[in-house]
Amino acid sequence: MRFSKFKRKLIVDNEDVDIGEPIDLIFNESLEITHLIVGGGFIEELLEEIERREDIDIYIPISAIKRITKDLIVLNFNESELTRGKVSVILPANSIIYTKLKVMEIEDIHSNIVGKITDLEFEDLSSPRFIFENEALNEKMRGKGFGQRFEFMVTSASLNIQNDVLSLKSPPLEDIEDVLVNQAKSKNRGKQLIELL
Repeated sequence: MRFSKFKRKLIVDNEDVDIGEPIDLIFNESLEITHLIVGGGFIEELLEEIERREDIDIYIPISAIKRITKDLIVLNFNESELTRGKVSVILPANSIIYTKLKVMEIEDIHSNIVGKITDLEFEDLSSPRFIFENEALNEKMRGKGFGQRFEFMVTSASLNIQNDVLSLKSPPLEDIEDVLVNQAKSKNRGKQLIELL
């Protein structure tokens, strides 16, 4: 499941009380998901964005998830036990917020920009796989007659984050282009996912 779809699920506690919807994820330095961030309603988030209200969020550890259904994320504890606060106060200093990862450019081992993260895919919130796009490669493939957009998927073990630099351990950009040329299927539109696992 992609995080872009996962965000539409409603989080409920073990007594079926509505908590909210996941708006973000927290990772550790190994890029493993540790927490969900639960957002408030539209007005609450807007007021926090324009700094008219303190940005206090709910943090749910992944271990607190009992099950995930088609529409729900069910917790194994009561709403009164939830942790609320600012991310800088609640979580360890080395925590990484997903929305911050999405704005970082990914570099290869030669410091070439290979793209930016566009989404995340996971089965059960363990073993996340990051999806990124490279606009220059998409443009090059359009010039070769391919109409679809190409997305690339890598495991968290393939990425490294250090000093606010997100880097791909391998393959380098030129190898990604070779993989793309070999796996591309001619389509007029849509997307094609290329796994670099």
